[in-house]
Amino acid sequence: MNLEVRTPERLVIDAEVEAVNAPLPDGWIGILSGHAPFQARVRPGVISYRLLEGEAQQVAVHGGFLSVQDDQVTVLTGVAREGVDLETLDEAISHEEQQLEAMEEEARRRFNQIYQKMTRSFSRERRPGS
Repeated sequence: MNLEVRTPERLVIDAEVEAVNAPLPDGWIGILSGHAPFQARVRPGVISYRLLEGEAQQVAVHGGFLSVQDDQVTVLTGVAREGVDLETLDEAISHEEQQLEAMEEEARRRFNQIYQKMTRSFSRERRPGS
């Protein structure tokens, strides 16, 4: 079966594989050749797969979508980091999560600034004699 892992920028993995294991929101899924058609969200984590030659590989993903159809496994994700070393992949996931948290914090900060400006503006408009 074929495994493709794609980000908006590039095709990260295109390989013939024996098996794929992927993290789902409610657990894990193992996929072998002949698997029934299947679609699911993928949670952030490490997807492991075994090449036809028997070598185990991993790729860290920051969530996404998985589809199985006719011995084709496709993972669409915003971020994917290849590597054989799980420690390196864990570090990559941690780094991506920290970046995401920082972006979320900045978005919250900007939202609060805008909300406060709007509240002050509405308060001035409602004052008698303004």
